[in-house]
Amino acid sequence: KRTEALTILARKLARIAFALMQKQVDYNPKQGAPLT
Repeated sequence: KRTEALTILARKLARIAFALMQKQVDYNPKQGAPLT
């Protein structure tokens, strides 16, 4: 289960990083969907 959680977290971070690279903007954690 720990590996599965790490994989999910890694994919989430990768999506954020990839989106930032495409848009060339700074990451603003206050913008977007609220954390659950």
